[in-house]
Amino acid sequence: MKKLFSFLLAAAMVLVVSVPAFAQEIPSSRTSQPLKSTVVVENLGNGITVETKTTLWNTSATAALASSSRSASRTKTYKANGSTVATVTLKATFGYNGSSAWVSSKSASHSTVSGWSYGSQSLSSSGGTANLSAVLTQKLGIIPIGTIDVGISLTCSPSGQIS
Repeated sequence: MKKLFSFLLAAAMVLVVSVPAFAQEIPSSRTSQPLKSTVVVENLGNGITVETKTTLWNTSATAALASSSRSASRTKTYKANGSTVATVTLKATFGYNGSSAWVSSKSASHSTVSGWSYGSQSLSSSGGTANLSAVLTQKLGIIPIGTIDVGISLTCSPSGQIS
């Protein structure tokens, strides 16, 4: 009887004294969190302004540890009399090794409101620079009444600095 009581008491103490431990997985979206953003506003005249936002993105843990990869995006938001009429984004991932830099990938996206159209897009890269060029056209019905040349570039230096 004493042995059974001792066994039950020992088992109860193990259950009571056990401290639960919880592990939390770091969500993969954490690797795409912005590290730094800068914004510059420019007046193009005729009531048109453009807000340029440059964002440096966190890359994968392996790339971050190796310090050989950087991702960045540059978004231009065009406003007519304070209202957004178009948004154009260039996103690029760069590789670098201390003596050179290169564009690993590049992509573009855009959106426009009614009365504006986006076209003639060209994406290119050379060395550590990614470029986007396009044309925004303001229309009255189907008649074009004005255009804005869109130019966005992102550059990575051999040391990994984005400009």
